[in-house]
This record gives sequence, C-alpha cells and structure tokens, in this order.
Amino acid sequence: MVLTLVIPLRHFYRLEDLITIRHLDNMGKILLATSLIVGHGYITEIFMSWYAGDPFEKSMMMDRFTGQYAPTYWFLVFADVGVVQALWFKRVRRSVPALFGIAIVANVGMYLDHYILVIQSLHHDYLPSDWRFFHGTFWDWATLFGSFGLFLTLLFLFIRSFPMISMFEVRKAIHQKKRVEEMP
Repeated sequence: MVLTLVIPLRHFYRLEDLITIRHLDNMGKILLATSLIVGHGYITEIFMSWYAGDPFEKSMMMDRFTGQYAPTYWFLVFADVGVVQALWFKRVRRSVPALFGIAIVANVGMYLDHYILVIQSLHHDYLPSDWRFFHGTFWDWATLFGSFGLFLTLLFLFIRSFPMISMFEVRKAIHQKKRVEEMP
C-alpha cells in the first residue's frame, strides 16, 4: 500500500530528489519479503486444514480450490505470491512503472484475500441449506467505494496539514545537492 501511495505522490509533487530510486528499491524488497511471508501463510493454512482432519476444514479448502470462488482464490494467490516474485530482479525493483504495477496487483490480491475470508465463509456455512453465491448489493459497493473516498480525503487533508517528509530529510537532500554542485 505504501508503494501505491508513494509513487504517485512522488511524481505529482515532484519529490524525486527526496524519495529516490533507492527508497523505492528498498520498499520493493520489503514487498518481496512480505509476499514470501504471505505465501508461507497460505501453505501453512492448507497444511493445517489437512493435518487437523476436520471434515468441515477440508471441505472449506476444497471449496476454495474448486468451488464457485476458486478463480478468485487462485487469482489472489497469483497476485500476492506469483507476480511479486518479479521483484527478485534489481532491474524490476528500480523500474518505477513496474514497481507501481506490481504494487497495484498486490493490493488487489490482498483485497481479494479479505474478500475470500469473509464471503467464502458466509457462502460455505455449516448448514448446506445456507450455501449460496454472494452477490454484492448497492450498499455493499457503496460502502466499498465510500471507504476509498474517505481514505483519499483523509490522506489529502493530512498531506495538506502536515509535512509529508521530515525536515531532516529535506535538509540532508539540500546539503548533498550543494556538495555535488561544488565538486569540480
């Protein structure tokens, strides 16, 4: 999420001197490490549902793999773990458009992870008579897009009211720029 916010702010507020490629590269490494942790979590979840021997847990996992929400589940695994593996390459981590695209895909994958956790649990309840496909209502979608709007409003109010970058970083960048300009 940080990359999704920082890259456009860096571009539109012309902060390339303060938020450097090195910063983005390091954030790409953090995204890669987080992706590996999430992938380990997915594998652990599959193993624990098999190892527990609970029929409901097994049927829940099989429903994730092959049920109505299977394409969503496999896309979230691909988005959270598969796409992010491109960040092993330094060239990809230092490409701002590639890094932004990977961050967007990872954010979509994390949203789908929460979607699967909530919706699939409601879809595949303990009672087979309650099993049905979820269709979002107008209010579900309004709440989703309203939360995005509220978040962006609060983010821009924060940016307007408080400095985005600490004064120490700004002074350090100015000092380094003067040092480079003074070199023969």
